[in-house]
Amino acid sequence: MKRKYSAQYKKVDMICLLVIGVLFFTFVIVNLFGMIFFRQERSDREKRDLAKFPELTLSSLFDGSFSSGLTGFFSDHLIFRDGMIDLSKKIDSMYGVNYTLGDSSIVIIDGGQNSGDDKTDELNGLIDKITNPETDPVETNEPEPDLGTLSLSKKSIKLAVGSSTTIFLNGLEADADVRWSVDPSGSLEIVSNDGEKVNIKAINEGTGTVTCRVGDEELTCTVSIDKLEVKENGEVDVVFQNGLFIYDGAVYTPGFYSPENFSSLADVGVYYKNLFGADRMTVLVGPTSGVMLDNDDLRDVLIDYKWAYDSMNSICTSKGLNCPDTREMIQAHRDEYLYYKTDHHWTDRGAYYAYAAFAKSVGFTPTPIDNFKVEILSETYQGSMYDYTQNELVKTFYDTVEAYMPTKAQTMTIQTKSGEYQTFDTSIMTWSDSYAAFLCGDNPYTVINVPENPQDLNILVLKDSFGNAFIPFLTEHYGNVYVVDTRYSAFNIKDLLGDIHFTDILFVNNLEAACSPAWPTLYLKAVGVY
Repeated sequence: MKRKYSAQYKKVDMICLLVIGVLFFTFVIVNLFGMIFFRQERSDREKRDLAKFPELTLSSLFDGSFSSGLTGFFSDHLIFRDGMIDLSKKIDSMYGVNYTLGDSSIVIIDGGQNSGDDKTDELNGLIDKITNPETDPVETNEPEPDLGTLSLSKKSIKLAVGSSTTIFLNGLEADADVRWSVDPSGSLEIVSNDGEKVNIKAINEGTGTVTCRVGDEELTCTVSIDKLEVKENGEVDVVFQNGLFIYDGAVYTPGFYSPENFSSLADVGVYYKNLFGADRMTVLVGPTSGVMLDNDDLRDVLIDYKWAYDSMNSICTSKGLNCPDTREMIQAHRDEYLYYKTDHHWTDRGAYYAYAAFAKSVGFTPTPIDNFKVEILSETYQGSMYDYTQNELVKTFYDTVEAYMPTKAQTMTIQTKSGEYQTFDTSIMTWSDSYAAFLCGDNPYTVINVPENPQDLNILVLKDSFGNAFIPFLTEHYGNVYVVDTRYSAFNIKDLLGDIHFTDILFVNNLEAACSPAWPTLYLKAVGVY
C-alpha cells in the first residue's frame, strides 16, 4: 500500500515538474523571440532608453561588466514588462492615501530616477572645454568696408527654411536709387526693405541670391538654405528627482535644486553669449508645480523656492547673465489656475506670468493679460501624470486648456521630427485640445516671424517643453523668434544661425531640468562641443 502511494506521488511530481519545465522554456523562447524581433529601444512609460546588449570582450567578461550588462538587458526587455510595472503601480494606488502630514492627506509616488545623473562626468568634461579653451577663438567677422565704398554686410549667408535675416548696404549716399531683388528660384522672398537694408526670408531648401542695385552698380549675396538633421530619439523631458505626490485633487512635482548643476547651465549660457555675440543672455527657470502649495505641513516635503531662486539669481549675476525671478511673479498669483492638475506643465496663464517677469527684466512693457483673446481648447484634458503615476485617483482629475492668443499677425514654420517643414499663420494651434497646441508641440526647429515688429530684433530660444506655452508671448516684441529643441535637433546651431545677430539668447527650462546635467550637455553638443 505504501509503495503504491509513493508511486502515485512520484507520478504527480513528474507531471508538475514537466508542466513547470514546459512553462519555463516557453517563457524563455517567447522572450528570446520578442527580444530578436520586437525589441524596443525606448520605454515611453519610463521616459528612458532601454539597455542594449553588452559588448563581449575579455575585459568585460573578467571584470563582471558583461554579466551585469546582460542582466540589465534581459531585465529591460522581458515580455509584458510595461504591463507588470503598470499593474504594480495600480495595486499600490488602490490602497488610497498612504501618507499624512498634520491634517493633509497625500499620496506619495515614486517619480522615477534622474536620467541625467549619468551625464555629470560628461558635462564636467564639456564645461572644462569651454572654460579652459586650448586656443583663442577664431575671429569670423568680415572686415569693415572703406567709407564711401558700396558693400553689403554679408557676401554669403546660411539659413534654414522659415528663418529671416537682415542685409545692410554700407556706404550709401543720400537720395541714391536703391533696388533690392531676389532670384526667381522660389528659395527666398523679401519681407521688407527701406533702401539701406533688406529683410529676407528663406522659403525652400536650395540656394538663392539677393541682389542690390544702386545706379549702375550691382552687389550680390548668396544664400544657402540647408536641410536640417533630426535625431531619431529624443532625450528625457522632465526629471522627477524627488518623486511626485497627489494633494487636493492634483499631482504635484516638489522640485529639486542643485547650485553646482545650475552653475554649469550658467557657464553654458556665458559660452552661448560669447559664441554668437548676442547683446544679452537670459536663463529663465520655470518653477515646478509645488510652488503653488501654501501649506505649513508640506514645507519639509518641498524645497525652499525662494532660496533656490535667490541662489540662481546670484550665480547668473556673477557671470553677467539675466535671470528673472519667475517664482515671485507666479507665487503672487497663486490663487489663479497656473498649473495643470494632470500634467507637469504650467497652464498658458502660468506661462504668461513667467513672460511678464522676463519682459520686465529686459526692458519691455508686458502686454496686459486682458489684451489677449482667450480660446478654450478643452475642458476635459488629461495630461501625462497618469502615465507617470499609474494611480487610479488621477483618472478622476480633469483640466481646462486655455490659450492666450497672440495680438499680432505672424507666421510660424516648423521642422517636424520626421524632417518635414510645415507653415502656420499662428504659433498656437486652436484645433488641438492638449498642451501640444502651443508651438504645435515639441519640434527640432521652429521660427516665428512677426512683420510689424522690428525685424532686427531677434531672439534665439533653447527650451524644454515648458517653453512651448511661454514662447508665443515673445511675439509681442520680437520680429523673429528662433526656437531649437536640442532633444530632437542634430544640426549645429552655430553653423545654421551664426549669420544672424541676436538681441537675446534665452534658455527656458523647468527647475528640475535646469538642475540636471542632461540639459547643459545637450546645449553644448548642439554647438559642436563634444
